[in-house]
Amino acid sequence: MSFSQFIQERWGNPGLVVTGMYDTIGVHTLIPAPGVNNNINVQGFHLQSEESQVTHTVFVRVGVDPGNEIWRLRLVNDGDGEMFFIPTGTVLRLGANKPLSLVLLAKAQVGYNIIYYID
Repeated sequence: MSFSQFIQERWGNPGLVVTGMYDTIGVHTLIPAPGVNNNINVQGFHLQSEESQVTHTVFVRVGVDPGNEIWRLRLVNDGDGEMFFIPTGTVLRLGANKPLSLVLLAKAQVGYNIIYYID
């Protein structure tokens, strides 16, 4: 079952899905800040290594500043990854006008899928 099929079965019409990949060290915006008085509400996300033979650690962060990490994942092999789903009926609400970021600590390709809505 694909990520999108799982989400569809779990939440019905989930809203927005963003998919992509980053491959450089640093802080990368997954979902940009939605604007004043708007909130990103994450329903689930999937991170996966697209790189063989590179062990690396990634963080998912609210905003761009250190100290706001909400998830840490160590990826060792090509295809390593995790899916994280917020329990049905709840969401991970990031706060007014906060972006969702991915932090790569090593040069390695990391793919992502995120399902969310903005209110």
